[in-house]
Amino acid sequence: SVSFVFQRHDETAALRQFADNFFWLALLIATLTGTLVYVAALVLLVRPMRRIIDSIAAFRAAPERSLPLDPQRVSLLANDEMAVAGRELAAMQAELRKALWRNARLAALGSAVARISHDLRGILSPALLTAERLQNHQDSSVQRAGEILLRTVDRATDLVRRTLDFAREGPPPLDLAPVGLAPLVD
Repeated sequence: SVSFVFQRHDETAALRQFADNFFWLALLIATLTGTLVYVAALVLLVRPMRRIIDSIAAFRAAPERSLPLDPQRVSLLANDEMAVAGRELAAMQAELRKALWRNARLAALGSAVARISHDLRGILSPALLTAERLQNHQDSSVQRAGEILLRTVDRATDLVRRTLDFAREGPPPLDLAPVGLAPLVD
């Protein structure tokens, strides 16, 4: 008969040593992998998103004073989604800044037109009174001159009124009216 003698102690110790080595190696690989994934997510996703969000918040707080987003500094990769989003945001901010500047200029122009129109009304009032006096004159040629002057002052007053209406903020009021469907389709 053949008998085998195993020394359990050496194999158990070897298996334990292997398990310990495997555990530490697996922990090292997992730590390195996790660190690489974290750094990659931080560099490729989190930081670009923070730059975009910071730019949006700064623009919302003070669009005319905030620094424009530099699309080249958003992401390390030139054509990834974050870089594209950064370029689009920078373009949108530039367009909005231009629109805000135009609106500010138009508002200033509207204020100036309102002041000029008010001054013109003050200037035209004595001319209107004079034209009415001239119409009541006994001489017919003076009456005609008064009528011409009155029509001219009325046209100027109407121009001032229309200019003021245009300069006021807000869209014009809607003019709702029934419309025939057949002519509209034609």
